[in-house]
Amino acid sequence: MPYGSRCCSSCGRNLSKGSYSNNQWRKGVGQSRCYACVEGGGGGGYGYNDQQQQHNQVVENRSERTARRNNSNHATFENYELTHPFAEGGFRWVAKGKYTEGARSGEECVCKWFKSGHVDQARFFDLDIKAMEKAHDLVKEWNNRHMIDKMVMVNIPEVWTFTAGHLSGKKNLV
Repeated sequence: MPYGSRCCSSCGRNLSKGSYSNNQWRKGVGQSRCYACVEGGGGGGYGYNDQQQQHNQVVENRSERTARRNNSNHATFENYELTHPFAEGGFRWVAKGKYTEGARSGEECVCKWFKSGHVDQARFFDLDIKAMEKAHDLVKEWNNRHMIDKMVMVNIPEVWTFTAGHLSGKKNLV
């Protein structure tokens, strides 16, 4: 077996160190599992080229799955939640809600809106969106370096407008 390679304990393929997360590699011979097996792919029954393709696909998918997008177009926030936010920052309040339409219907969400006296125009949320895009780039790079055997993901927010209640017309980040 060439130096810098070992057999995956799950699929038995002889793979280079780059096919393992640092955490899995540290587990040692007979214990470590390749990315494809950790990510649920496995490798039994495949020829070498098929195994390599499968491994490459798992690594590509890992990079693509670094962000979870809103994928919804409506959410509800109870009046109590909006009048009693569960968190706050220097400029904004944060309340819990639930997506009611779209791919994430039924899932929980949060919204952030500016406190009274602060500017609440959508363009001020642009800085948040830009910061999130930069964070997403950094997370993609982190995941591609396989520092740990878990995926780090970010939520990509959108700017919405409240349509009812005492905050109607006010912009918020969901």
